[in-house]
This record gives sequence, C-alpha cells and structure tokens, in this order.
Amino acid sequence: MVYPSQSILHIHLIRVLDQSIATLPRLRAPPAVNDLKAHTNYKYLGLVHMQDIAKIYAAQVKELKLQACNNSQKHMTSLTQLDDYNCLLMAISENDVPHLQQVIKITLDNGASVREVVNKLEDAIEGCQLLYALNHQISIPSIRTLRARSTFTTIMPTIGPIRPEQFDENIRNIILNTRDGTTSLCGVSFMINKLALEEMAIHFGKYNMIGGLCWKHSNLVDPVLRTYDSAVQIAQKIHTQEVHLGKEVTVIGMACFSEDELYPVLVALTCKTENAADMEVILTRAIKHWGATGADTCVGPVWSFATDGDATCHAAGHRLFVKKPLSSDSLLYATLSDMPRLNTLTGDNEVTLDLDFKHIFKCICTLIRSPAGITLNNGCIINTMMLLRYLIWLPAQDEASVTKLLHPDDPQDVPHAIKLMQAIVTFSKSQQASIDNSFSTDIDLRADLMSIKLLSDIMESILLLFININLSLTEQVQYLSRYAHLSFAIFRSHRRAFMPYQLYYNTHTMVKNLVFCIWKQQILDPGEKFFVGDSGDDHLELHFGRTQMIGGHNSGCSYSQVLDRLGAAKDIDSVFKRHPDLDPGHRHLKPSVPPNPVAPQILDVPSLPLPYPDITHMDVNDESAELTFEEALIAQADADIPSTRLHQVQPDPSAPPLPGGPGRVRAGYTKVNKRIDMLVGCITDGNLFLVGNIFLMLIHSGRTISLGILHSTSLILNNISRSSINVTIMKAARTTVKITGQLLTIIATNHSSDSLPTLLQFLWNRGYVKSHSVIQGTSDFTECAVVVSIPSLLVEPINPELTFIRLRNDINSDDFVEIKGGQSMWQVSQGALEAACGLLWEKSLETSVPLKSMVSVTPSDTKTFPYQLADGTLAIPCVEGTNLLIASDGERITTCCLCAAKVTDMRAHVGLHILCALTNTPEEVNMVELNKPSRNIPLKCKLCNPTLPPEPGRTFRRALLAAVDAVWRYNMPEHILKEHEEYAIPGYKMMGVPLPAYGRTYTSGMQAAHL
Repeated sequence: MVYPSQSILHIHLIRVLDQSIATLPRLRAPPAVNDLKAHTNYKYLGLVHMQDIAKIYAAQVKELKLQACNNSQKHMTSLTQLDDYNCLLMAISENDVPHLQQVIKITLDNGASVREVVNKLEDAIEGCQLLYALNHQISIPSIRTLRARSTFTTIMPTIGPIRPEQFDENIRNIILNTRDGTTSLCGVSFMINKLALEEMAIHFGKYNMIGGLCWKHSNLVDPVLRTYDSAVQIAQKIHTQEVHLGKEVTVIGMACFSEDELYPVLVALTCKTENAADMEVILTRAIKHWGATGADTCVGPVWSFATDGDATCHAAGHRLFVKKPLSSDSLLYATLSDMPRLNTLTGDNEVTLDLDFKHIFKCICTLIRSPAGITLNNGCIINTMMLLRYLIWLPAQDEASVTKLLHPDDPQDVPHAIKLMQAIVTFSKSQQASIDNSFSTDIDLRADLMSIKLLSDIMESILLLFININLSLTEQVQYLSRYAHLSFAIFRSHRRAFMPYQLYYNTHTMVKNLVFCIWKQQILDPGEKFFVGDSGDDHLELHFGRTQMIGGHNSGCSYSQVLDRLGAAKDIDSVFKRHPDLDPGHRHLKPSVPPNPVAPQILDVPSLPLPYPDITHMDVNDESAELTFEEALIAQADADIPSTRLHQVQPDPSAPPLPGGPGRVRAGYTKVNKRIDMLVGCITDGNLFLVGNIFLMLIHSGRTISLGILHSTSLILNNISRSSINVTIMKAARTTVKITGQLLTIIATNHSSDSLPTLLQFLWNRGYVKSHSVIQGTSDFTECAVVVSIPSLLVEPINPELTFIRLRNDINSDDFVEIKGGQSMWQVSQGALEAACGLLWEKSLETSVPLKSMVSVTPSDTKTFPYQLADGTLAIPCVEGTNLLIASDGERITTCCLCAAKVTDMRAHVGLHILCALTNTPEEVNMVELNKPSRNIPLKCKLCNPTLPPEPGRTFRRALLAAVDAVWRYNMPEHILKEHEEYAIPGYKMMGVPLPAYGRTYTSGMQAAHL
C-alpha cells in the first residue's frame, strides 16, 4: 500500500538529484573546424575534427568531378567557336558579302523616305480640297453635281431596341435595290464585328429621336423628343446609369462568295454588356429576315456566319450553327459522310460557323511568343528563345530583325505575323540536310531542327493556301487536310501543351466551313469560281479600314458620323469595283487571286479525309468560354507548371550583386508578347547558362527523392525572360532566377561482363517523362510531358558528352525508339550524377527546404522516373533525403523494454508502468487508454464531511469557505478501509454496511482505472 506522502517524498528526492547534477561542471564542446587555425597539425585534432575535415574534402571532390565534366565540354565548344572566328576572317578577306550578312548586323539610316514626303502632300490636299483640285485638273464631277445627280448609300440607324424593320429596310435599300436581277445565285456569308466610337448622344432630326444609346437598355426610356421634359428624363436616365451611351457599334454585314463588295445590314450601338443569349437573338434575326425579304431567292442562300475573336459571338455561333447533325436527305450528305471524323454539325438550313483566318494567324504567332510556347515532337517546346537562336541563321535576318519578328510593337499586325510564319517555313527548308543527317554529332541541334520542321509543316499547311496564287483548289484542300491531320495527331497527345482548346476549335471550324462551302458551291453552280479568301470577315474589316480612312483614322466620331462613313465606304467600294485600277490596296492581308482563276475542280474525296475530334459539346456557359484568346493564354500559362514553396533563404553576403532593372516589362508589350533581354545574347562566354542547356535537380516522386535531368526551356530574372544568365548569379543564395524545364527520360547502360568494375553511363533516348492530365469535363486523360519550375539556386548545370549508339554494345536498342533513325546521342557518367546529387542535397539542407515543398512528380509510367538500372533498382537516389521522407511520412514504432509492446508514445507508456508500480496495480493494463487523460484527481470525502459548504458561484459568491482534506481518487479505497471500517467496498471488503450512492462512485472509478 502506497500513500501520497511517499509519492511526494520520491518527487522531492528526484528534484534534489536534478539540482545536484545541474551544479556539476559542464564539459566544454570542442571548437568547430572553422575556429581552428589553418596551421594546426592533424595529429593534434580529435576524431570529430577529422570527420568534419573529411566531409569538407569529400564535398570538394564532388565539385571537382562535376566541374571536370563540364570543362571538357567547354573546351570542345571553345574550339568550335575558334573555327567560326576563322571563317569570319576568311569571309572578310575574300569580300564574301552574302556570308557577312549572316554574322554582321546591317545598319540602316534613319532619315525620312520619299514615301513620307508624298504622304505629307496628300494630307495637305485631302477632302474637299482634293476633290476641287481633281475637278479642275481631270474634269471629274464636282461635289455639287454628285449631290444632285448621284444616289448615296444610306443606312437606317438603330434607335432603341433592335427591331425587324431595321433589317428589312437595310436589306431592301442597300442590297436588293442595287443589284442587277440578271446576276446568278451565289453563296452568302454573314459576318459580325465591332467598331469603336465616341460615347455621346445624337439627335436625329429626320426621326425626332435621340440616338447614341445602347440597344440593350434603350427600351427603358422613350427616345422621342416631345417636350423639354423628355430630354431631361433621358439625361437623368443616362446619369443614373439606367441607360448607357454606346461604347462601340456592332456591324453585321453580308458578302457574296466570288465578290469583293460588302453590304451593311445592321449598325447598332452596344454598351458591351451583351451575353451569348443576346447575340443569339441578333444572329437569328439577321438570317431570318434575309429569307423573309426574299433575298435568299434573289441573291443566294446563307452558307456561313463569320466572326473574329469575340468570345461572346463565339459562344452564340456555337449554339446556333453547331447544334444538329447533317440530315441524310441533304445533298451534301453523300459526299461529306465519306470524310472520316469530319464534324457535320450545322445550324438551321445547313449554315456553318466560320472564323477569320487572319485572326487565327495572329493567335498562332501569339502562342509561339507566349512564355509556355508550343509543345511538339514528343514533348519538345518551341518558344521565342529557341527561334531566336535559329532564325538569325537566315541570310535575310539578323538579331534585330528577328527580335522585331518575335516581339512586334503591334501584336495585331497581320502582315508581321505572316512574315514570322514564312521565316519559320523558310528556315526549316534551308536546314533539311541537317535534319536528314542521322549521324550528326550535335544531338540537341538536330532535335530542335526536327521540332521546328514539324512546326513549319503545320504553319505551311494553314498559311500557303491563302497567299500562294498558283495553287489549284484541289491543292488548297490538300493543305487543309494535312493541317487537320497534323494538328489532330499532336493535339491528341499533348492537348493544351500543344494548342489551347479555343485555338484548336477555331482552326478546325475554319477548315470545316471551307469544306462545306466548296461542296455547296459544287451543288449550286459547278462552273462558278470559288476562292478560299472569301471566307472569314475580311470584307467587313476592309470596310472598316475605308471607314477609318474617311475620318482620318480618328475614332472620336459620333454614331451619326459612323453611319455616314459606313455608307460612304460602301460607295467607294462600288467605284473601285467598276475601276479596279484606282484601288490603292491596303496593309491588311489581301488574298492573292490569279488573273484568270480556274473553276473549282472535282475533288477526290476519299483521298482527303479530314479528322475533326468531337469537341462540339463545349460548355458555352463556362466563364472561360468568354475570355479572349490572349486572356485565356495568360490564365493557363502558369497553371501547368508546378512550383516549389520554399522558406525564405538567408542572403549570401559573399554573392555578387544582382543586376538591377524593373520587374515589369515596359509599356507596349503584353504579357504573352513581352520583349526578351538580348543584352546577354553572346554565347561565347563560358560562364553563361543558356536556354536549352541541361541541368540537374532533386525531385520528390512517391516515397523517394532522386536526381532528375531536365532540359531548360525558359530563364526568368526579375520577371523578365532572358536567353542566358551568368552562372554565378544563378547560384547566388539571394538570386531571383527561376528556371523552367522538361524532365527527360534517361536509360542506364548495362553492366559490363568484365571482372573490373566500371562506372555506368546514362543516355538520353530523346524521350520525356510524362504524366496523366485529366481532360476537362470528362473522366478521360491524356499524357503530357512533365514541366517544372524551380529557383536556380537549387539546380546544377551539367555538360554531357557525345556518343554514338551504333558503336555501343552495352545498351538495348529497343529503349531508343524515340531517336527515329538518328545515331548520335549524349551521355552523363554515374560519378558526375552522384556528385551532383550530394551537392544538391547539401544545398537543400543549407536553405532549409522542407521535404514536402520539393517538386513532386507522378509519372504515368513508374519505370521512367525515378531512374532505374537494368535490374530495376534505383539509379541515382538521394539516400539521406529518402530516409528522412520515409521517417516523416510514417509513425515511429518503438518497442518497450519492460513489456516488449510496440507503442507510438513511449513517454506515456512508461508513465503508465510507473503509475501501476506506485499504486500496486497489476500490469494487465489496457494500452488503448494511453491517450486518455488521467483520472487520479483530488476528491472530497463526504463520509468524513457530510455537510460541505457550497461551491462559490453566482448565488453563493459571499459564502464562507472551510478547508477540507482531499483524498486522491486512486487512494480512496485505502482511505475508506482505514477511516470508515464499517463500510463494505466491492472488490476489497465484502462484509459491512453498503456504501452510499456517492461513495460507490469513488470506488467504481478506481476499479475502471485498474481494468
């Protein structure tokens, strides 16, 4: 039997012992290695000092191994550069001008040209002055004669909501009344676009109404000016934002295939708050009233409805014109049903959706200029960094011109986009010999050229049919088919990494519409000419261009001025149609048409299958569906790149200062089109890390941390993309450099049959580690190359060495199927990789990077990463990091030395042993109760004190308190046996007076604790 007084004595003795131990003299820790003097002899050092020195030497050996591997490759690069310098000197001495144009920048004078002087003269005599001068010089009609004898185009304004009579009036006056009834029927394409104007209200005296209000909210006010109060009411509605002034004007026009003239059908003001449902109503009314006025029988049926990049019009067009399959009764069904996977969904009366090809050209170039670039050729990324290195090889290009191509001042410049696409195609054709050379010693160069060749094939397929006047209609459709096949095959593998869903949808919608329109023309009139350039909304954009020229390119015009200028542009087009020699042309893309175009030919349909994946079930209610292409591209640019969450690292005082500069790109460049700093574009400096170089990093995959080999795709310093970065700055502790790269698949060589141990080599098989990417809205997934982004202080650059596959007998040729006929490849030794793995782990410890914050990769094929040897064991694991990761993930299981039980909390378990010993309790204790709170608390014995004073509370706050001796709960049975012998205690004493109810609770709690 143990009493509380004994426990108190034990505790007191333990405290005295602890105080005695604390007063003992402490042993002085040995000085650190850094505190020792440099001339101290090793024999005077202890074991700890020798171990620390050995670790320092081991780290130096690892660094020297990695440096030796890199220096050997640098020496080879320097020799190659010396050969280039010798070629340059020879070209200068021999006066080889074409050769010099490839390596020397051409400087042009910045003086004014003759064309600028002519433009000044034209500005001085424009308008009425020009007409007056021409009247006296070449005897053309004066302005007074024109007003009296000619009929000008008048467009009915949209005052208030859009009504049916506005469509009917414009169709009759502008189209039906001006066309000759003897003309044959032709296909009709409706198109919609918007034009900027000044926000202001206009009084139309002809109607005595106020215009300039948006059509969507103008029904909330009466536009008729009856009294002064009417004008006040309109002004109040505008002031309270119940009615809005028009910010833009929506123009719907009609153009006939094989004609160059546009006919405006609707000109309505908009406040830019319309949704897809509102646009559906407008588009439906336009087509409906085209048939109601009889224009479909006089002019021709509607074949397509074209738009540009407006997301609201896209969603409305998708709902209206991609909603039901082509009927088997249609005349098109017999032909188009033979085209595999061609999307045959159309709208009412077989109307199809059309997208402007010029807008598609701009989007493709914007995609290439984006930070993420475009993924091709089994995961290879093509971006501005790669193109900048290769396009300067063209004889007609230099660094300045290529930089302007890749980063134009106006990303909406269509001719500039076409020049970039043509430059890529030209470069690919000029490097065909290098691409075909499977024994090339430059593996990275050949891999890049093959990817650029694939990109040029895609661009040529969608570009050439619009700019080459010598192609027949069959050849144009063949190019469309080639683009559909190539884009479908790559998009099926890489999805968003190759091309955003919106751009893929737009391009295939354009291809589909052209195929439909060609066969509609075959059915309507096989002998009539058909031009692919008539698709899209080019007619409407040209009309807008003439409208802007009339106003001196001033967008600050009112609604009435827009109506007048649109009508005047229509009249000017009619003059140019009768006198083509007077048309000066325009700077937009002009479809080149041969002088005597041939009629459409009968196409061999079975040889031209057009694959078209089923992406028609697009959720048009999704918010992302109403983003512009640039906004959607920016929104997803960083979504696919996993980033690391690092703790704040301490600044390194020994590191060199980082280069200054703003963190934002200067005005004039959007996020997807920002300029790249080319001040460090010289590649002769051996201390530079270039885009495209190989680097190493530690990667977390499952329950393993291992080394990964990556191919760099972009370098970012202070939020600015760079083509190269100094290695010293890249490795500084306080650097802001971020490196993005693709994880490569590496194959290890087989062990040699010789008895001598040899280091293994690791070869790249031109493959990329891939992971599953779930397709939005479905349960399916696709495989995408793994792309990671990491701070540069946690990477190690490495220069691999060249090797030839056909000269090796220690590899399995089946593992190198991705090379596709090539023989040259690079390799990295096992010793260099192990040394780099140790250095990277030490960096992680120095910067206190949490294990959970390391880049995590889940490959679709676990054999590709972490890298494995031929027998399936891990090739380059980080042993220390893996052990810490396993220890942090699982629970620490220990075994008790007293009872041999496996427990998770040793302190609580041993405490239970001590408690049982103090209370003389058997060891049969339920281990489940370990985590429950202790029930051994002081209690008041009501047998000793039947009448206890009340506990203080709100009612008895002022009651006098009396001290009462407490008894520990576990000692209550001993207390009752000693002080109250007349009572019986279950489990201790069976004879006696039964305990009261409150007494039984004391002993029952103790019995539960003992079980």
